[in-house]
Amino acid sequence: KRRVASLEGGVFGVRGCRDQEQVYPHHSLVSREGKASKGHPQRGKKSRIRTPPPPLPLSLSLPHSMEELHFGDSITLFAESLFGFLHGSSSSEPHSVFIQSLETKHRAGADTEIFRLHVKSDYTAQEALQAFLVSHSLHHPTDAPARLGPEHLQQLGELQGLAEAEVRSNEDNQLFQVGRPVCFGQVVQLEHAKS
Repeated sequence: KRRVASLEGGVFGVRGCRDQEQVYPHHSLVSREGKASKGHPQRGKKSRIRTPPPPLPLSLSLPHSMEELHFGDSITLFAESLFGFLHGSSSSEPHSVFIQSLETKHRAGADTEIFRLHVKSDYTAQEALQAFLVSHSLHHPTDAPARLGPEHLQQLGELQGLAEAEVRSNEDNQLFQVGRPVCFGQVVQLEHAKS
């Protein structure tokens, strides 16, 4: 299941996806080929105009509503003003997300457009561990025994234990939240699916 959310005005409008064409209820349509449309095509003419398909009947047995976002859903983000999808590069560098217009000839693959919705993770203990390492000019906790005294080694051990517990807690929370609906105003975290 893949969804599209709009970036306009900083508000994400959820729009479901059926086959290869985005379903945008009450909005203009954009197909995967990048054709904008707003009404029905006329027979015999090549037209980009289509009306949104009717809403899904309630009798369909779907795991949850196609109109709602749920944690664990895969989504794409579309910027209507730039007529392009949000992409992420496959590198792990920060700030490696960009918007690429559909009109660009050499577009990145569709797999770089997919993000997964997660509940916001906590990074307090991991940040405290990083701050401790930086303040003692260490690159990794394994560098510590040669450079630190016994009191700092004990503090480092406690910080490592807290950081590992925080990572496990975040993973458990992610698993617990999968499939639950995202509520308005709730902070979410996006995971780039390819990287």
